Amino acid sequence: NTREHSWMQMYEELKSFQQNHKHTIVPQRGTSKQLSRWLDVHRREYNASMDTTRCHDDKCKHVQLSEEHVRLLEQIPSFIWQTPLATSLWETHFQQLIEYKE
Repeated sequence: NTREHSWMQMYEELKSFQQNHKHTIVPQRGTSKQLSRWLDVHRREYNASMDTTRCHDDKCKHVQLSEEHVRLLEQIPSFIWQTPLATSLWETHFQQLIEYKE
């Protein structure tokens, strides 16, 4: 399946990004632009599936993120479904700096 193969390639790229940066907040610029877009789509799909006001009869036909993909993403250390606001991002990086210094 070509789609699954592409998904797994991006998933591996995200795992590599996380190993290098110790987080999954992928910048929207530079070499990570495609990964950032891919991750943004999946975060939106997941968050839409969690919004019960947008789902009818316990089915969200517009959501294409499988349970297996959710499970795989959640296995990545530091993975988050919600992208933090700029202030939170600064605080997160500041805390990472403190932990690194210790």
